[in-house]
Amino acid sequence: MAWITPADLVGPAGGSEKFAEIADLEDDGETDTEALAAIARSEGIIKGKLEQRIKSTDLAASDLIKTIDIDMSIWFLSSNRGLGDLELYRARYRDAMALLNDIAAGRMQLDVSTKPTGSEVATKVGMVDEADSDDGGPFWNEDWRDETEDPGGFWDDD
Repeated sequence: MAWITPADLVGPAGGSEKFAEIADLEDDGETDTEALAAIARSEGIIKGKLEQRIKSTDLAASDLIKTIDIDMSIWFLSSNRGLGDLELYRARYRDAMALLNDIAAGRMQLDVSTKPTGSEVATKVGMVDEADSDDGGPFWNEDWRDETEDPGGFWDDD
């Protein structure tokens, strides 16, 4: 199942005319099958780099993965044909590959929430134990600060 469709490539390719330039060589209003092949190639690379580290469902739900997929697909489609704004598409492809490599190496996290388990609360960047929340848990105990050393009312809650 593809994460994106050829229609997702239209805007990032530069609009309908630019997209038609790289994806409708027959000028019949139909996207050529090469667009689907470019998407399949891109998704194969993404899955190959990330599936050992990240569940497929998280890959499919990630806006960042979809953006990477779009930029790679546009590059594959345009570069195979030598058409379109190749310099722009190449730059986006290189950025997409850098992001993909950062995710694969664990230097960057995907933009998917994780489901809560036990006493954990889901956040955008990972899991936080309920004791870390501002409900008086140990990490939010404000008894440690000395109000007399407050420079210029920094600690005031007003």
